[in-house]
Order: sequence, then structure tokens, then C-alpha cells
Amino acid sequence: MKRTTESVAQCEAMYSVWVVHGTDHSKIAENALELAFFGAANGLEGGKVVTRGKKVLLKPNAGFMGEPGSAVATNPEVLRGAIRFFKKAQASEVVMGEGAITGVDTLESLERSGLLKVAREEGIEVLDMDAFPPVWVPVPGPLIIDSVAVSSCVGDFDLVVSIPVMKTHMYTGATLSVKNLKGCLPRREKIRMHQLMEAKDALPEPERGPAAEGMRQSGQAVGLGEDQTHTGDETYHTLDKAIADIFSAFRGLVPTFALVDGTFGMEGFGPGGGSPVRMDTVIASHNLLAADFVAASLMGFEPAEIPHLTLCAEKGLGPPNVGCCEVWPSDWMRLGRRFTRATPDLMGQVYPGVTIIADQACSGCSSTVVSFLRSYLPKERNENLVIAVGRGAGDHPGCEKAVMIGNCTAKAYKCGKGRAFVKGCPPVPSRVLAAVSTCLSPQETE
Repeated sequence: MKRTTESVAQCEAMYSVWVVHGTDHSKIAENALELAFFGAANGLEGGKVVTRGKKVLLKPNAGFMGEPGSAVATNPEVLRGAIRFFKKAQASEVVMGEGAITGVDTLESLERSGLLKVAREEGIEVLDMDAFPPVWVPVPGPLIIDSVAVSSCVGDFDLVVSIPVMKTHMYTGATLSVKNLKGCLPRREKIRMHQLMEAKDALPEPERGPAAEGMRQSGQAVGLGEDQTHTGDETYHTLDKAIADIFSAFRGLVPTFALVDGTFGMEGFGPGGGSPVRMDTVIASHNLLAADFVAASLMGFEPAEIPHLTLCAEKGLGPPNVGCCEVWPSDWMRLGRRFTRATPDLMGQVYPGVTIIADQACSGCSSTVVSFLRSYLPKERNENLVIAVGRGAGDHPGCEKAVMIGNCTAKAYKCGKGRAFVKGCPPVPSRVLAAVSTCLSPQETE
């Protein structure tokens, strides 16, 4: 990798990242881990000291239902390579754990993706993280939350390996190894991360229920307690701040490692409704932020396009930029390509007759909307359809004509907003179709 003199001069330390390419996805995952743990920098015995006798939690990305090769979930063969490596490295226990989004059964999602099959074939235990009670973990130097609820099983391990899919994301630009840690949170806590809001008063206790966060900010300021800090930059969404805070909490809870699955990436309407992109690549690093900077570069992103990575860097959780990453091989950028972004403009190009009002919306309902449009709405038809999603959508002009999607819009609908309401957290696309078909006039549906 080429680095300018200026970028190198800004680096207090260099962070090692390994990029491995090949069509045998199990093997390249295993090779990447061997380089990271047993490579020349560590030596064979040095690597074994790191892993021998340790309990390792493998955290794939299976929050949404998806088939192997769809890039919705982690490639099962990448998981297989990780399992085989840590067994060979004499880990005392290797376990796979995941916690899906609200409305998705974790074990069913793991089965659909092929991850459960591989775990059984390789003889490792599988955990549904939602089956364990939460523990509250403090956030050092918080940006928006001073503590976060995490599945209590996480603390039982010596190492958590984040194995995300290289995806675009409608609200965070991209979702990689740092954001994948959010899957270790209980379902209610996942929802809370999407519903935080900036407020002048002290941060409410988590048990009191969510405040509000979303794709569009209301412009209020976030009040944090006397001992808390935040950037004061309203260009950062509260979800971005929450992701950085989650990573801070994990750094004090358990060591982490990144194995980014770029065998099949996702572009467009990620994280659940995009299109697969075959890359045949995995990325490994002992620092999640370093791995994510390299993955983002391979996807063609500039740092500003993924604000939570910028915030993590500002918090000192890894390198300040990709220039402070020592990447092997040196010509790694030849493996990259520009991923189509998940932007409102793209939605308008594909579905020109559809207006989406999204405010404080989570990935679940947003993906439901995308799935509905892709499955049930022919692209060539102009529906004059308005869809509202998220807790704050009812405050926007035009919502009185909208189909209100998800439980977070229920209050606005009860107050007279919207033409129809689709219950669910998140609802399934077929229920959206039923509501749209019922509420639109014959002239609008023909």
C-alpha cells in the first residue's frame, strides 16, 4: 500500500492488516488467520501463546434471513476456515454465537444461511445470544450512551472474532466488523440504538425506554451527564455515535479480532436488500477499526462516508486512517471495486414513483420496505406511493398520504397520520403489500 509522508507522520503506531484472495473460501479464511496469529511478526510459538487454551467466540453476521452466496449472511465456508484455524491453534473451546434483529429467529437464520450446518459438521457449540440475560457494560468516554446492555455470554470468552459480511448500509454507509458487534446486544438494546436522540437533558436510564434517533436529525443537542462527552457535531447521527460507544465498551470487556468476509459482498440497499458482489477476499486484523478501514477502501469508500469509523478513530480505538495500516500484500487495492451506495437517490432511480419518508428507522423496517419494493412493485410502474418508516416519520410533510410501516409509526397513525398502518417489528413484506393494495384507489394501482 502506498502512503504519503504526511499520513505516515501522523501515525503513532502502525496496524497490521492481511488481505487474502482466492476461490477456496474456507482456505483463504484459514490462511488469513494463520498470517495474523502465526505470521513472521509473531512466530509459530508466539501465535500459539495467544490462542492456546483460550475460549473463542466466533460472531458471524446472520441478523437477516439469507441463503449462502446472497451476501446477506456470513459465508459458511469462511466460518469453517475460522473454526479449523482456532482448533489447530489449540483453543480450548470454539463457539459460534449470534443474535438476530427483532422479527428474525436467530437459529432459523443460522440454518437458512448454512452457518448452522457448518457448525454442526465441525463439531462446535452454537449460542443464541438472546437466550442469555444482559449485563450492563460501561462506555469509556461516551459520545451518547454511558453504558450498553450486552449478552452475558460474551464475558465468558477470551476472544471475540467478528466475522461480518462486507456490506453497504442504508444508514451507516457500510457495516463491517465494528458494527457487527451490535449483534451481541439483546433485541431491545438493538432497537434502543436506533431510537436514541440528542437532548439537552441528562441521558435517560435505558430501562425507561428509547428516546429517538434516525436518518434525519431534529437538530436538538445531546445532553450527556457531567462526566460524559460528545463531539457536538450534528453531522453525526446518533446511531453512528452509539456504534462507536459499543466498540469502546467491548474494548474494556473482551479482546476482539476481525475477519471480514469479502468473499461475497453486498452493494446497493444493504444490509438486507442489496445485491451480491463476488470479491473472493477476506481481511484479518487484531484491530477491528484497521480491518474496517481497509475493507471500506476496497469497497471504494472515503472515510467521511462511514461516520462511525471516523468517530472510532477520534476516540483512539485504532488507526486514525487507512494510511496508518500496514497492509499485506502491498498491491491489495487491486482487489477492490466501487460498491453501489445505499442512498435515497438510488431508491428514486429504481422506483421513481415511490416516496420514502424515513426518520428514526431501524434496519429491520427499512429492509422490509426494500424487500417489498423489490418483490412486489414492478420497476416500470409509477405508483405515486408514499411509505413512511421510523418513529419520527409522522412529523414530516406528506405523511398523511403514507402507508405507515412498523410499530414505531403506530402513535402517528393513531393521531391521524397516514392512510394505512402495517403492524410489526418489523412487518413482513407481504403485509405491506396487503396494506398498499387496500388503501390505494383503483386509479393508483392500475
